[in-house]
Amino acid sequence: MKYNNVNIYLKDIKEVIAEGGESSYSFALEVKDQPNHIYNLIMAKNSGGKFKEPYIIGYELTPEYV
Repeated sequence: MKYNNVNIYLKDIKEVIAEGGESSYSFALEVKDQPNHIYNLIMAKNSGGKFKEPYIIGYELTPEYV
């Protein structure tokens, strides 16, 4: 899926289930013109199944890790 200059990879969704019934889903994002960065869109649910506010985590890679 694409949105503006961002590719959202839906095939590689990661699910994490925590004790207490909360879960979250992580989607890899690729932002064009930012080759040394990795982003993840995180969508979490509470134990009642309601989604919380989604957020994005970003990581900047050093050249030896790219």
